[in-house]
Amino acid sequence: MKCVSEGVTTTKLQWKKQTNSGEVPVPDSMVTIVKDQSTNRVRAFLKITNAQKEDGGFYKCVATVGGLTDYKRTRIIVKGN
Repeated sequence: MKCVSEGVTTTKLQWKKQTNSGEVPVPDSMVTIVKDQSTNRVRAFLKITNAQKEDGGFYKCVATVGGLTDYKRTRIIVKGN
């Protein structure tokens, strides 16, 4: 999954997963952040390797700029045999 912010130099992107006890940050090992200073583009890639059913659920990418936040929410479904 990819989340992108463009045009603002101080954007912070973070992936979170919705759990029964609330939202929790996705481990850094599952996220790759790519910054392009020439276009002020920040991309946060969420990669789930060897996905299991428990990896399914609602995820959101939270963009923070100057104390303000916005997010994009997505649902991942892992189908098994």
